[in-house]
Amino acid sequence: MILVGQYDSPYVRRVAVSLRGGQFLTVTNLTNMFVRSISLGLVSIGQTLVILGGSLDLSVAYMISVAAVVSSVVMQGQPDRMLLGIGAALALGLVVGLVNGLITTRLKVNSSIATIGTARVRRGLLNTSLEKS
Repeated sequence: MILVGQYDSPYVRRVAVSLRGGQFLTVTNLTNMFVRSISLGLVSIGQTLVILGGSLDLSVAYMISVAAVVSSVVMQGQPDRMLLGIGAALALGLVVGLVNGLITTRLKVNSSIATIGTARVRRGLLNTSLEKS
């Protein structure tokens, strides 16, 4: 069912899903959507601050991936080590942000180029660390 034009809205889509037997507006589905959107909201706040500063960080996706891997390695599947994992992810973010900032300010490299370059480095580190496990 393709909806086009003025009738193509989120409300019409919800009705269409409901009419076809879908369970869109259930407590479980709404909870899942809110939980999954929290991380996107936090990332968008950080990216907004970067954009307001006149720059653009193109390495966000790799930063999220590396931070997730680092925190999971530090936590080792133990919930009581969650604060340690969060601290490791924040420390990693601080170091990466410092490196990106120094490359941009001291070496006078365009921020888009600097963040793409450091993103590729993180991608390589991520790939090699995941291949070893």
